[in-house]
Amino acid sequence: MNRIDLTGQRFGRLTVVERAGSIDSFAAWKCLCDCGNEVVVASSQLRKGLVKSCGCLQRQKGHEQIAKMRSIALRDGTNVNIASEKTKSPFGIRGISRNNSAKKPFEAKLSIRGKVVLRKTFETLDEAIAARKEAEELYIKPLQEKWKIEDERRRKGSRHRKKRAKKENSHKKSRWHAFLRPAAEFYCILPLNR
Repeated sequence: MNRIDLTGQRFGRLTVVERAGSIDSFAAWKCLCDCGNEVVVASSQLRKGLVKSCGCLQRQKGHEQIAKMRSIALRDGTNVNIASEKTKSPFGIRGISRNNSAKKPFEAKLSIRGKVVLRKTFETLDEAIAARKEAEELYIKPLQEKWKIEDERRRKGSRHRKKRAKKENSHKKSRWHAFLRPAAEFYCILPLNR
């Protein structure tokens, strides 16, 4: 049987150090990751590119994805989705839940910028809904108005940039046409005598 020695070769973030037995009839290799961790991987997984690190690459990508999602969902340190009408609540209203209390079974919650601004229990569902709506008017509505103004400014800015770019491109085009026009006229007035 022909054995391939992978010692010293790099696969992603892994550098093969030495042979480490077998995994499912494939040669296993002890690898050193760039982060300093050691891992044993089957040669088939290394050569096919299925394993590129000790797991640190996947964790890093996960952290980057979470940061990206947070930057999209967060605005001024507030989750934009709190203003969304979509909810998984059985009551059809975001921030309303049921607790185990017999006297006050309904709870209204609202957090803004990581701080809890409403967390109260109520005897009736209508009271909890009213408290949540009042808190939304007090805390969320001013943020929504601010975001709306910012979005309008951003849209106006992008419209102006597009107009400016279009104007610059048309100016470039007219210069190019002005350059070509004399040549075209020159060719048109040439005698056709041969």
